Amino acid sequence: MNLISLFHIYAVVITLKNGLFSTLKIRSNYKIKVDPANSRAKTEIRSIWGGVYLGLGIAGLIFPFPEVYKMIGIMYIVSNLTRGISLCLTKSIDRSGLQSMSYEMILAVFLFL
Repeated sequence: MNLISLFHIYAVVITLKNGLFSTLKIRSNYKIKVDPANSRAKTEIRSIWGGVYLGLGIAGLIFPFPEVYKMIGIMYIVSNLTRGISLCLTKSIDRSGLQSMSYEMILAVFLFL
């Protein structure tokens, strides 16, 4: 096992961790205070954040191929682009949001190695 393989496994495990926390503890996501208005909103947050991250993390463990790692990396990049646009549109750029974006971009780089 080489260093790049360890980077891939690290990124997949972090993706799984993000999925578990997103599913189980909505308010702990990336140190932001998410307060959905109703239970349907909570369900949607769990299904999207938890489902996507858990699903891709599991895929990375079951299918340890470069294409799967790149797919997970693309998810992080697109998620970050969407977050960046949303932060600009809502004028809610803060330190926590920028830290989350940089953290996920580092994971994306690991996945593209």
